[in-house]
Amino acid sequence: MISLSEQKWQQIAVSLPDYLVMVKPDGTIVFVNRADHGMTVDEVVGMNAFSMTPPEYWPAMHAAFDRAMQTGESASYETRYDSPLVGQIYFDVQVSPLRENGRIDRLVLMTRDITKRKQLEASGIKQARRLKKLNELSLLLSGDPREVFREAVRIIGELFEVRVVCLSEIRGAELFFVSVYVGGQVHMDAGNCPIHITPCATVETTKDIRVYEQVAERFPEASFLRQHNAHSYCGFPAIDSEGQVVAVTCLLDDKPHEFSEDDQDLLRMFGQRIAVEIERKRHREQRKKTLALEEKEAHLQALFEHSPISIWEEDFSAVQALFAELRAAGVTDWRGYFDRNPQALFECAGRVKILAINQTSVKFFEAESKADIPKNLPSYFTGESLRVFKEELIALAEGKLSFESEIPIVTPCSGQKDLFLSLSVVPGYAETLGRVIVSFLDITERKQAERGLSQAKETAERAISPSRNFSRA
Repeated sequence: MISLSEQKWQQIAVSLPDYLVMVKPDGTIVFVNRADHGMTVDEVVGMNAFSMTPPEYWPAMHAAFDRAMQTGESASYETRYDSPLVGQIYFDVQVSPLRENGRIDRLVLMTRDITKRKQLEASGIKQARRLKKLNELSLLLSGDPREVFREAVRIIGELFEVRVVCLSEIRGAELFFVSVYVGGQVHMDAGNCPIHITPCATVETTKDIRVYEQVAERFPEASFLRQHNAHSYCGFPAIDSEGQVVAVTCLLDDKPHEFSEDDQDLLRMFGQRIAVEIERKRHREQRKKTLALEEKEAHLQALFEHSPISIWEEDFSAVQALFAELRAAGVTDWRGYFDRNPQALFECAGRVKILAINQTSVKFFEAESKADIPKNLPSYFTGESLRVFKEELIALAEGKLSFESEIPIVTPCSGQKDLFLSLSVVPGYAETLGRVIVSFLDITERKQAERGLSQAKETAERAISPSRNFSRA
């Protein structure tokens, strides 16, 4: 069993091309390899994955979790994250069970961005323009939750051209005005009032957007409506992972204001992000000490060993030293050098050290043990594999920190496999190449399907060709 430090496994996980998340069966996040969109890894750990997922995707998410837990088999689902920074992001999530001591008590989520594919399947021009505008206005919507709330009301006010936007957190029976945008100015912690006297109470009850005209007359006890001379009101909820309304954001204007279906969809998007930030804020306030170092390291070890993809950690420092010698000797055209000196490829291959191989790789490469993989390495690779290795070396010699390519291999039982190779230099090792993460994804079925389609096309073209000649005659 390979024993690796917490820092080492974190570096490996951060370098993977996809998001890797480890969760408890109830969705509580215990590990994530990285975080984006204004959130940090420490802030995400401890949150619930369901809180970051729109409610309409929860049934599929529950079904995938249940299948993995009950049958021990992998499952998948598609989901969406509504980011005020970049709009709607779609993901394909592969759920794999993680066994410790013979029982499944964790799930590993391999999450891949499929937004481009979704956009091709269904693109709405009008919505795309709106999201572009949202992106332009929301570049600063990141960081500390309080700053997110400050920027959120400002962005909403400017985007919808209303005089007042009030983001209020619900605490018990009270509505606390966390951030209030008034005529271009934002005020924080602007007071509180009982929720039942406000139109926000109807938003909490219905868990949906509510729109009112002549709102100050309809809710006379709500003094802030009179204070802002409110005529029109649009309030939208922020719903947490348990389905509770934790905040209401309202838009006020002193004149009639229509809110279209597209407007309301956009406000729901803001509501989802605000709910995440409310939970993040509460998590900060209530968070206890993180897991002990030994437990955390055990999770990282298990994540690496049982990741759904084959992962290798390699040391290219000796190769980098050779590159330095060749540069000193005047080599600048690396492609030309390797073309003229093909034996240099084998010298470079001999200089690469394999530091660690995960357990998944043993099954992936049909080996008896981890130790067998380096010993049998030459038998896996073909002449085409060597060509890909040359392109990999050229990329590293030119200073690139990542490389991707399809690569064929030959395994003892299955014969030829088509793989997708992804190489990433671990942050902090750009100068030495002392730690490089290489992952392999099996794309054999996809390549076979592509070849089948190509052969079918050629067969059809040959069948059609004689009839065309006949018609000319």
